[in-house]
Formats: sequence, C-alpha cells, structure tokens
Amino acid sequence: MQRLQRLAGRISRRAERHPLLWCFLLPFLLFGAGFVIQGIYPFGNAQILVTDLWHQYYPFLRLLQEKLQTGGSMLYTWRSGMGTNFLSLASYYTASPLNLLTMFLPAAWLREALTLFVMLKVGFAGLFCGMFLKDLFRRRDMSLVCFSMLYALCDYVTGYYWNVMWLDTVALLPLVMLGLVWLIRDGRRWLYPLALGLSLTANYYIGYMTCIFCVLAFFVLCICLHRNIRQWLLSGVRFAYCSLIGGGLSAWMLLPAYRALELSYSANSQFPQKAVWQLDWQDMLSNLLSFQRPTSLEGLPNVSCGMLCVVLFFAFVSAKRIPLREKLCAVVLLGFLFASCSLNILNYIWHGFHFTNMLPYRFSFLISFVLVVLSYRAYLALEHWQRFQFVPMLLGTGALCILSWGRQTKFAVICSGLLGAGFLLLLLARQFRQCTRRELNRILVIAVTVEMLFQVRMGNQQVGSTNREVYPRNNTQMQMLLEQLSRQDDSFYRVEESYTYTLNDGALYGYNGVSQFSSSANVAVTGMLKRIGLAAGESANRYCFNASTPFTNMLLGVRYLLAVDGFLADEALYTEMMSSSPVRVYQADYGLPLGYMVEDGVLSCAMTSGGNVFGNQNKLFSAMTGVEEELFSAELPTGIRHTGITADSNHYGSYHICSGSEPGRAAFDFTPQQDGIYYAYVSGGGVADAEVHRPGMEPRSYHVERRPYLFPLGSVTAGETVSIEGAIPADTDQYLTLYIYRLDQQVLEKGYQALADEMLTELSVTDTTVTGTVTARREGILYCSIPFEPGWRAQVDGEPAELIPVCGAMTGIRLTPGTHSIALHYVPEGFREGTVITGVSGLLFGADLALAYILNKRRKKVQPCGPSNA
Repeated sequence: MQRLQRLAGRISRRAERHPLLWCFLLPFLLFGAGFVIQGIYPFGNAQILVTDLWHQYYPFLRLLQEKLQTGGSMLYTWRSGMGTNFLSLASYYTASPLNLLTMFLPAAWLREALTLFVMLKVGFAGLFCGMFLKDLFRRRDMSLVCFSMLYALCDYVTGYYWNVMWLDTVALLPLVMLGLVWLIRDGRRWLYPLALGLSLTANYYIGYMTCIFCVLAFFVLCICLHRNIRQWLLSGVRFAYCSLIGGGLSAWMLLPAYRALELSYSANSQFPQKAVWQLDWQDMLSNLLSFQRPTSLEGLPNVSCGMLCVVLFFAFVSAKRIPLREKLCAVVLLGFLFASCSLNILNYIWHGFHFTNMLPYRFSFLISFVLVVLSYRAYLALEHWQRFQFVPMLLGTGALCILSWGRQTKFAVICSGLLGAGFLLLLLARQFRQCTRRELNRILVIAVTVEMLFQVRMGNQQVGSTNREVYPRNNTQMQMLLEQLSRQDDSFYRVEESYTYTLNDGALYGYNGVSQFSSSANVAVTGMLKRIGLAAGESANRYCFNASTPFTNMLLGVRYLLAVDGFLADEALYTEMMSSSPVRVYQADYGLPLGYMVEDGVLSCAMTSGGNVFGNQNKLFSAMTGVEEELFSAELPTGIRHTGITADSNHYGSYHICSGSEPGRAAFDFTPQQDGIYYAYVSGGGVADAEVHRPGMEPRSYHVERRPYLFPLGSVTAGETVSIEGAIPADTDQYLTLYIYRLDQQVLEKGYQALADEMLTELSVTDTTVTGTVTARREGILYCSIPFEPGWRAQVDGEPAELIPVCGAMTGIRLTPGTHSIALHYVPEGFREGTVITGVSGLLFGADLALAYILNKRRKKVQPCGPSNA
C-alpha cells in the first residue's frame, strides 16, 4: 500500500510539473474510454459513423484520401454530383489539417483514423484551453487540467462530435482568444492572425462564428483591461489589421467557397421579417445541468460544461474582489449569447444568414467557453472569498435545480444538485483551511474526471453508433467489379447504382457518380433533376440517383448501372457485363458520352416545377432530339383497393386520400393492354414506401416519402396485373399523386440515333480539363452533362467560347456546322483572387514578424546605463 501511495504521489507531482500535457491527455483518454465502452472497433464491431457522418463526412474524407494518394487536383472532382467544386466541398467537410495524415494510411484503416482524429481534436481543445487559462491568469498548476477538461468535454462536444469537421475550430477557439489577449494586452501580433486563419481554413462555417465572437471579445477585453481612448484606438487598428491578415491567409479557400455557396440553396434565404423569441429561457437555463443527454440532432442548446462552472458562476457575480466592469461584461456577453439562441434574427445572423436544417444553436460552444473562463476567474480568487459568498452560490445552484425540476429528468436534477453541493463543501473546506490549494486541485480533477466520463458516456448513447461490418455495403464485390470495369473501359464514363447506400456513393466507392448530398450542392442542378423525376430536394441540399429511365441515363451520361442486390426491374434496356454476387454490372443500351449535339430548342424548353415528371421528360426529349412523338404515354390504373381509407379521384393521377383514427392501406391495380416497359411515380398521400407487387416476383419497395422519384415497374406483358401499394397513416387528409407511363422504345431509338450521330469523340478528361472533337451537321448546341458553373472556361478551335446554361443547370456551347476541337478548363471562381490575397497577406504577416524580431533585438541590445563602479 505504501508503494502504491508513493507511486501515486510521484505521478501527481510529475503531473503538476506538466499540467498542459494532462490538459491534452485527460480529454483524449476520456473520449477514448467512451468509445471503448461503446464497443467501437477494435473493442467491438461498432463504428462512429452515424447520420451525416455516414452519408457525407466519411465519403468526402475517403475522396480526399484518394486525391492525396493519387495526386489528383484539389480543385474539382467527378466523383460526386456529375462534377463539383472540390475546393468548396473540402473547405467545409475535409479541411482539417489532421486529414492530411490520411495520405499515409490504407483505405481500410480510414474509419479507425477518423475515430482517432476525433479523440485528438478533443485533446487539443483541452490543451489550447489550458494554454489560454495559463497565460491569461498567470497560473500553472492542476487547476488548469480541471477547467480545460470542462471545455474540451462540454455538452457541445459530446453531443455534436459526429460533426467531425466542426471540432477543429471548436478546439482552436481558445488559441484564437489567446492571440487576441496577446494582441490587446501585450501588443504581440503574430498568434492572433495565424490562429484565426487556421480556424477559418479548418472550417469556414464555425470559423465565421469565431469571428463574430472575436469582435465581442475585443470590446470585453478592452473594457476589462481598463484601456483609455488612445489605447482603444490603437488596439482597434491592430485588431482590424490582424483580423484582415487572418482572413487573408485563408482567402485561397474562403473566396472559392463563398462563390460556390452563391450557387446553393442557402443563397436564397430571406432575412426574418419580425423578431420572434423561439425558446423558453427556463428551458435553456435548465440545460446547464449535468447528467442529461446532450442534443445531437434537435433540441435545446448544448450549453452544459459541468456543475463546477454553475457553482463558480455565482461566486463570480458575488465576489467583491472582481471589478464590477468585469461582472457587467460577463453578464451582458452571456445574456447576448443566450438571447441569440432564442431570438430568430440573432440566430439567423449567427448561422451565416441562414436557418439551419436540424443541428440548431451551432455557436453554443461559445457559451461553454465563457462559463469556463468566468468560473476559473472566480476559482483563482478563492483565497479572497468572504464566507457570505457561499450563500448566493448555494441559493443560485439550488434555484437552478428547482427551476429544472420537470424540465430535465429527475436523475439529472438530483445528481446535479448533489454534485453541486459536493463542490460547495470542497470549496468550504478550503475556505476553512481544511485542505491545501494543491489538495483541492487534485480532488477537483478527480471529481470532474468522473463527471466528464459520465457526460461522454451520455453523449455516446445519444449519438449512437452503427455496425462496422456492413459499411460500405458489399465493398469487396464493388471494388473488384469497379476495378474490372476500369480495365475493360479506360474512357471517361459515369456509374450509378440501382438504389443508393449513402447519399454520396460515388465518393464512398470511388466512381464517377450523379448523386450528391452537400451544403454546397448546386441548387439549379437539384431543381432540374427534381423536375425530371429523380429524388431531389433544394432545401435538403441533395439529389440522388435512386432509379432512372433510359433518357435519364442519356441526359446524365450514365453508362453503367450497378444492381447492388442483383435485381434490375428494367433490365431489358441494359446488357449484363459482369457480376460478383450479389452485385451485377449492367451497361446501358442507350448510353451517351459526356457531350453530344442537341437541337436549339433545348434552350427554350420550360419544364414545370412540381408538375408531371413524365411530361417534363417528354418535353426535354423532344427539345433535344427534335423528335415530336412522346417518349412516355400515360396508362390508367384499372382498379383501386383500399382498407380503412377513402380515395377519390378528380383527374388523372390525383387521388384525395382520407383515413380515420387508424392507419389504412391503398392498392392501385394496373393491367396493361400491350406489352411494354412501364414506370411509375408516387407522391404524397402520407405514403412513405411504395410497394410494387408482381405475380411470381418478390415485392419491391421504393421510399418516396420526402423526396419522391419515378421508378421502373419493368417489362410487363399484356393482361398481367401489377399492384402499387402503400400504407396510409392515421388522420391523413392529403392528395396522392400516382402516374403510370409506358416507354415507347421506337421513339427512344429514334431520338437516341439523332443524338448519337453527333457525339463528342476523342474524349480526354482530367480532374480539371475536358477535350474532344465533335462534328456538327448543322448549327446547334453541344450539350455537356457537366453542372454549369462560372469556373468553367471553354475554347472552340483554340478560340474562347461562351458557355450557355442548358435547362438552367447543365453546360452547353453553341456550335456552327463543321468539325470542331473542344477544350474545357476549370478553375474555381475566386481561387485566383483568393490565392493572390493569401500571398499578399502572407508577405505582410512575414514582414510584420521580421520587423517585430528586429525591434525586439534592438531593445535587448540597448541596455539602460547604470551607475559607474569606479
């Protein structure tokens, strides 16, 4: 026992000599312990990929790793969305400096590396917070470990850690604030712009929130440091200059990202017309308690950072030794941040002049940071506390617990109250000299460690995990088939799947795909694809290739289709190429390359938004090919069977669905009069999944609840009855849209021949260039299945040519009759200007550092003359 005590004492003394090391290690290890308990691989079969980390962040990280390892361009990628600005994509999702390490890792280890990166970011949050507190308060002991842990493991981190791209900027916040303190207090200018630039580069979105907070913190620091007018002006000039330098250092990424966002749905957001308070202040305050599950998707702001911060906040506001101006600044700043969570106008501004889709109050980590700093300020004044201060601490903590009763779980309220009382007793023991400051620090570290481990576990349970063994689906077979396909066909082509696994399968598996789900998704492309029947939603920032028609394949340049479960309803329009059970690879019989000539009429083709998707395909097909016959013709259901509902129709395709207090079911029977390949579209009516039932075949289900799309019924013979069924929820009173159309293969063949007659040949495609040759028989439009973006530049026969938006979304070039060489080059709009700004900012920053170094050296050389010894 004595040996153990000596060992513990030795470890404790060493830890006290290196507190910053433990500021990093403890959060890192506690988060790792949470993953171990959760059964994250290699301690189980679970993985941290959930929600958008499953659909977006990991696939984009996989894409970044591919580019790093193969030397691909960081400006553009064909893997996602038919082609997209990769620099813009990376600026939000994958710009973490740690991600550069994936260059040296095999793809099979990437998920484990991502898990380690999360732990490292949490550790760095503790380290940087410790550095900030150490410098600001001139302290170097184990108390740094305690309070830095409260920030690194606050509810924001434990609830939102699956948003891995935010964690870098959250971790860097204390470093930015340390640079700001140095700038205003000491006149040292190098850290603030460097940290701010790194923060903006790592994630411009959370970095933008850091910038707003820097402005608020500037005024708070100037007031608290008691600056006079001259010092205010001087500090203001330094702050503005260094902020511009910091922003300039990241301009090479920020400016292209801003230009790309102008093409997204968020560019259309409207400023709130009137102020509305959206949250109850009592609910927000109750969320300061510990032992409650943090928000991971929807809920209250994540503001909890431990009960020690709650207890010490009341010590801060009641301490006589803390100047009144500090208290007023703190209360006003916290009040503003809390008000920003509730007031819609402030919330809108904080989120980049945009209302979020889930994940509310993304700036709430700032509240935790302020609370940690204030509580540490109060803790350091412990020696000067007066005993009456424990009264407001006790009353304030008790009042918060009473306020939270019924708003939080009984477990959270009781445990938080007991822990708060425990902290009060510990502080009282120090007040009555029952323990030394060092002993108090040690006990607090232990208590906070236990509390934060519990919070980490609560966060893990709230966020959840997924099965590692099923992600990605059929990856071995998919990679083998894609490799065989690339050896067999070395030209440029697009691949898609019969139904998607994630919403970014192209990035995940490594093929040139159509689907994309990202905050910078081109809203014009989303709208166009939605109008022709793909699963797409402008406000959801996504378009998805769940099913297609042969014309869709021609329009989007899809040559191969992966039947991921071996089934393809309209396989009569494809040729099977290869298979590896259960995946089959089909080649589209009506496939077209990246570019081909179309009729002039395509520029005036107006497709109806929210209208008949088959009608829109007919319009576009005729406009592109010049073929006047309709590609799809409507077919009527032959009967409706329903239970528990009423279904009335007033015109083709529209049914008024009403259900009672119990769920019902609707089935639409269809018996065609002639053989053919049929497609259907179902929307509304409360139907979540449209089920297709055919004799002798397994039922197929298509999820059409929020983003409906057309889907194939397959080759149906005359007299065969096909049923399209769906469950109707209780209390439904909606209109359901059901279209059934037959594909006219003769018209398809005629239109295909018209387009295939003038294709772009000798095609060469790199990440940022497309070259080829086309022979135009008459004046028309060279249509390219490339999303229209200002970053593309075109040359025809070596001369600059104007790019024309086709359907407002895709790229076209007007050509005269004859044979032409075509060249397209891509540089993200704003990249050149941003690079110049970054270069100039770097030069100014370097010159500033050199000047500061020279002046400092001269000061050291010029020593004041003392009295002579003679």
